[in-house]
Amino acid sequence: MGDALFEHMESMELKHLYELIGLQPNIINQLERAAREISWEQTEPYLERLLNADTAPSTCQELNKLLSDSPSHFKLLLCYLECVQRTHQRYQDQHIPIQIYIDTMKCFPRFLAECEQETGQMYFDRGWWAYRQTSMQIFRLGVLEYEFDRLEGESVIALHIPSDARLTAEAVDRSLEQAGLSAAPVEYYSNHQICCHVQGRPLAASACSVSAFFRLLLRKKL
Repeated sequence: MGDALFEHMESMELKHLYELIGLQPNIINQLERAAREISWEQTEPYLERLLNADTAPSTCQELNKLLSDSPSHFKLLLCYLECVQRTHQRYQDQHIPIQIYIDTMKCFPRFLAECEQETGQMYFDRGWWAYRQTSMQIFRLGVLEYEFDRLEGESVIALHIPSDARLTAEAVDRSLEQAGLSAAPVEYYSNHQICCHVQGRPLAASACSVSAFFRLLLRKKL
């Protein structure tokens, strides 16, 4: 499935990406309107920078200012999804399975749904975060997300729990095994420290395996 799907995606239009990640129909309508209004010549210099981990953080702020005439940020979302479309080639080049690409980029409909749940309106309010997906700093493997980050000058892998994750011991173990972390100590994995985050706050690490650490969290029902 993976190779065939990637071959199809090489010539994919944005509408095919929308279908792949399950983007909401009403949002697709808004994006089609944004596509008629946006100046790609003006935004193009920013798009490649959103693909680079070093330049993406500052670029997302600059692009947000540039597109401030779009109060619901659909032009900004359109730019991010254009970057997502470009990112798939990098996944292929690094032999990252297609399902990881799909699961990672499904964050966009999830962010929109979370916004609607929190505010009663569906708009794009995660530009400050979503550059992590376009610059390949975050990957979703099963129920967990893994972010390559830095903490106090050290390289770290931050573990995030998406809002739609159904945490069970088995699901967590499958994700950690897929990431090669199931038997790793919480403090360190290879040259990366493991940082666990639940509901937006860091959790103190203990001298146990990551798998055991999550089992402890599940018992505490955090």
